[in-house]
Amino acid sequence: MKAEEDLQEFYQLEEEYWKQKFGMRWFTDGRKRKLQLNEIIDDPGVLFKESNDIGEAAVEVFEQQFKEITFNYDYTMIDCIPKLITTEQQENMNRTPMEKEVRGAVFSLNSDSPCGPYGYSGIFFNVVGKLSRRIF
Repeated sequence: MKAEEDLQEFYQLEEEYWKQKFGMRWFTDGRKRKLQLNEIIDDPGVLFKESNDIGEAAVEVFEQQFKEITFNYDYTMIDCIPKLITTEQQENMNRTPMEKEVRGAVFSLNSDSPCGPYGYSGIFFNVVGKLSRRIF
């Protein structure tokens, strides 16, 4: 009995939540309706009233919407774009930075800069860098 009362109370709380959340009329007038499609018209204009036909029409719409369309791209125009970096520069961009480069970047951080995405400011890295240099 207590469980049923609790359940009813939670149902009422849920209804209040949704009333506040969406302010929908169908909550206030007491008529709750589920989404039900009685009929549907497809792109050519054919009307479907049977539930099986409605389901098949819906599946066809989504199949057409998400069907992969293949294109033949012509990439010859890419050759007209001038190359701004050399192959050597591109390889340097993909290599792991040397310790000397990382140290230079860390120590060049502004100590008064605002915190980065992880909450550490430039002064943090400067202090940690100096401490690690003393330790190692």
